[in-house]
Amino acid sequence: MNNSSFNSKQASPLPPPTSPLAHSYAPPLPLPIPPSSPAFAPPIPKVPEKVSY
Repeated sequence: MNNSSFNSKQASPLPPPTSPLAHSYAPPLPLPIPPSSPAFAPPIPKVPEKVSY
């Protein structure tokens, strides 16, 4: 009986948080994309290093 109650309770709170979470995840996803640009920055400074050589 406890399992049924837990399943019913978890199913109810799960759908609502999942919806807002998906929306909250939408903005953060595009944010991590810009940080990827800096990752490409390291290779850029490496090029000038060779030029300095």
